[in-house]
Amino acid sequence: MRKIQPAVRAFLQITFQIQPPQREEAITRSYLPHQQRFLDRSEGGVSMDWLARAEDVQLLLGFDTVEHAQAFQKSPAGRELVAAFSSYANTKPQSALYTVD
Repeated sequence: MRKIQPAVRAFLQITFQIQPPQREEAITRSYLPHQQRFLDRSEGGVSMDWLARAEDVQLLLGFDTVEHAQAFQKSPAGRELVAAFSSYANTKPQSALYTVD
């Protein structure tokens, strides 16, 4: 039986300045291990994607409500996720919260 995923109603975007040589290690040591954990344990967590641009990478976390996104951002799990990626970053990460209307 196919599981129906809730619709994404909010995105938490966290941008990290990670240079290309460190990106592969960040993906294998931080993104892949945390992806399923995020989906399994984060209340309202719907999706987790890695977006790479020449100047930075973005972690895009999808939630079913903006309240769940805000709660995750302040939670120990949210801080742990940011810390895992920050060890590869050159600067402090920037975050933004978007709603889907």
